[in-house]
Amino acid sequence: MNKTKVEFITSLLSDKKLSASHKERLYPLILSEIRQTGDVDEHIWSEIQEIKKIIQKDNSLEMSQSDDNNRHEPLKTSEILKLFKTGNKLKWITHIFPNSETEEFNYDKVTANAIEEYNSIASDLPLNLRGIIGLFLKPKKSDPNQSTFSYLGDKYETWWSEEIKQWCFQNIGLHPDTNEILSRTIITPFKKSIEVRTGEDFIMATKHRLTKRYGAVFLKKINLDFTEVRKSTRFFTGVDQLMSGIACLFSPILKRIDISNSVRVSTTISEVNERYVTLVTISHIGSNVEDEFNHGSISSIISGDLLIAKDRFLSLCDWNIIANFSNGTFCIPILGDATKDTKFNERVEGFTHQLIFY
Repeated sequence: MNKTKVEFITSLLSDKKLSASHKERLYPLILSEIRQTGDVDEHIWSEIQEIKKIIQKDNSLEMSQSDDNNRHEPLKTSEILKLFKTGNKLKWITHIFPNSETEEFNYDKVTANAIEEYNSIASDLPLNLRGIIGLFLKPKKSDPNQSTFSYLGDKYETWWSEEIKQWCFQNIGLHPDTNEILSRTIITPFKKSIEVRTGEDFIMATKHRLTKRYGAVFLKKINLDFTEVRKSTRFFTGVDQLMSGIACLFSPILKRIDISNSVRVSTTISEVNERYVTLVTISHIGSNVEDEFNHGSISSIISGDLLIAKDRFLSLCDWNIIANFSNGTFCIPILGDATKDTKFNERVEGFTHQLIFY
């Protein structure tokens, strides 16, 4: 077996640009080529066998990560994010530490405790949220100089930025959230990246994302009605990821804008399975499905941008579609524990997306 071919095979199997699953599929072909060649030096054969072990290990890791990426646990995501409100460690990153004669804010101690708690729950978070929170709390090993995180397209300094560390060094015992500038420019943007805090914040974030994706003219083309969004709307989620998914829901609406340019967005509190949840409803007024409903209808409805939306909503919220078909009105579960389609007695005002937050 000539040296050029050996080098090519070992180089191919070692190439990090190819996924482990692709390499594993190539391996039988390479093995066949080796056998046809005849004699192979023992050290070459040993090297290829070692590469195979690495491929199998990497492929197993890829499969594990794929399962992790497809996991849908919005309740768990919400409970983890609520640690920033009700926990004993992450909470003190975003809330003023209780000052007393015996206990005062200590930046290093609070940071270490928060990172410890974050490390214990990070694997249960969606990847996007994991990245935002992790970057806010500590430098990335892969890029230790990246000291900003993003929220709605803007960059903000992190908890470990020199700006906060220097201020804490100069103001021993005080939480940086007591400083108006640090609170407004660093801590509050981070809070808003993991929680919709008011109805106004929800409306602003939605308009921002729609404008970014479809252009400023979009808001003039479409009649967006937010009057039924509660002022007190509040729920924990990955806001950027959520808004990316919501923007995808408007792609089919734009394609049917000749039917109606009216979209109503509302938020309500409801009880689902003995638990109070926030419902976000987006209805394309007057838009219906002309075909009859059957259990295979979902494959024709969920395609293109709606498939992308499904990916964005994973572990953030449950998602139902409620629509009028020629043979009745049906609720179709897209994400969540519900698996059966439900027929409604009354028609809805249009093709409706229902997002459920815990």
